[in-house]
Amino acid sequence: DDCRLLTIELCAELIVVTGIEPTLEAARTRCQNLLESGAAYERYCRMVRAQGGDPTAKLVVAPATEVCAERSGFVSAMDTEALGLAIISLGGGRKVMGDPIDHSVGLEMLVRIGDKVDRGTPLVRVFSKTPELVRAQILSAITISEAATPMPLIVDRITG
Repeated sequence: DDCRLLTIELCAELIVVTGIEPTLEAARTRCQNLLESGAAYERYCRMVRAQGGDPTAKLVVAPATEVCAERSGFVSAMDTEALGLAIISLGGGRKVMGDPIDHSVGLEMLVRIGDKVDRGTPLVRVFSKTPELVRAQILSAITISEAATPMPLIVDRITG
């Protein structure tokens, strides 16, 4: 499926950049083998357990609300730091060491740079009991312009 292919391509890029494998083909093979053997999942489980988590625990997801475009145009930029800070504001991250984390909150991006949007088009799905806390922050983090400025993405290279 597309998610698996994208994951393998992203991991392969990292493996080549870090010098673990010399070519993308070798890195793709390495990634596929780690996924198929279960080694990648076992490593994930070890990391979760090392942080005191249970990798088999049922995940709780907060109610979803959509933040929609207030004008028509093209998504031309995203302030990803501001989006990350919005998640922290919802309790999905720590402001100071020791703050509890609400694992049920988060953001799902519904648009990407270059997308055409109309007024009312959903931009982000916010998972939170209090989405109104970050609505303005999310809207200010996504720039909608008159002209399209698409960025080349790895997904375009692997599916194109």
